[in-house]
Amino acid sequence: MKANCLTRALDQWVDNPAWFWLWYDSNHVISIEIYFNPDDLVDYSTPPLKYLPLSDYGYDFLVKAFSLDDKYQVILSDYLDHEEIGKIM
Repeated sequence: MKANCLTRALDQWVDNPAWFWLWYDSNHVISIEIYFNPDDLVDYSTPPLKYLPLSDYGYDFLVKAFSLDDKYQVILSDYLDHEEIGKIM
């Protein structure tokens, strides 16, 4: 599978899941360290787009939008579970 912004971000998260959260603005996925405030992230394109947690888009949408293979489908599922646990804490 050809790498894209989501697969690269998932690879980075797998390497250090305690330090990264993944965000998407319907155009690009980014990974940011946990100590940054994601509410301050805005893509200033026209019109401006706000970065949101991957869970706001959901598993099915992301798998289809990025044509994820089986490996990255498993990692995405693990990440979304991790994201949900982090919201509870």
